[in-house]
Amino acid sequence: MKTSSHIVALLALSALAAAACGDRPESDAPAQTSTGAAEPAGPYAPEAPDSVYRTVRTIADGVYTYEYARPEDPVTTVSMFVVTEEGVIVADGQGDVEETERLLAEIARVTDRPVTHLVIASDHGDHTGGNAAFSESVEVYAHPAAARALSEEGPPALAPDHLVQGRERLVLGEREIEILFLGRGHTAGDLAVHLPQEKILFMSEAYLDRVFPLMITAYPSDWVETLRLAEAMDVETYVAGHGVRGSIQYGKEDMVAYRQAVEQVIAEVRRLRESGLSLDDAVQQANFGALARQADYVYQAERAVRRVWAELDGELESAP
Repeated sequence: MKTSSHIVALLALSALAAAACGDRPESDAPAQTSTGAAEPAGPYAPEAPDSVYRTVRTIADGVYTYEYARPEDPVTTVSMFVVTEEGVIVADGQGDVEETERLLAEIARVTDRPVTHLVIASDHGDHTGGNAAFSESVEVYAHPAAARALSEEGPPALAPDHLVQGRERLVLGEREIEILFLGRGHTAGDLAVHLPQEKILFMSEAYLDRVFPLMITAYPSDWVETLRLAEAMDVETYVAGHGVRGSIQYGKEDMVAYRQAVEQVIAEVRRLRESGLSLDDAVQQANFGALARQADYVYQAERAVRRVWAELDGELESAP
């Protein structure tokens, strides 16, 4: 069992990183559960119903996503799980123990095989805050930068067993699974989970579907290159770590559109800086066009301007 001190540390980290990812306060609205693929909500969803949103989608044989959005939040947090003959591998948990327990309950409805592996693809609390719900027997994978980030607030509920700095290949049952570090992006230690036979790539927070680029801990220029590497892979289904409830898109063209959004943000901040504006004036005058209609724009636009500006000023640490 996880100790209470470990759980307290994870909850504290969850609160900090949730703010980094732009999460909103909880609501007391009653929960409503959706199962199966939901009807599309249109290209943008600036408002969300006053209810909890949950859904499990089948995206390939034995491959599922679990999407959760809190009341009044249009943006979901997405986990992926893959069922094999030797157990279940989960890519990213949820933001608290209760929601991760719901994820585990959904897995148990799909299969009686145990969860044996967990990939920490993003170290932010809305993806790790519930890790105490996993069994201590689970093998945990993380990038070294993510492991450091998780340890900064105290011992994590699950310390990584395997540190992935490039590529780690697993064969579970008859499934080939790759855990990849394609480069810095949303964080310094984003990992991706690749299913080569199914041509699926779970990208966690390195790819956000129609959500304004969340840059408070990002490495903007590196992020573009990371996304380009993902584009070049033999992949047909790209799974985002966040998307608009009920309408997440999984095609390559959607992931490409996100890379273009990151590039657009960088280009606009560079334009403002080169025009001689101060940082504070740039925050006020930034014009991101259609991106201003994307989810979380009002929470994230200023953060993005300041983060790109810091990179242009040489204030971000260089890649190791």
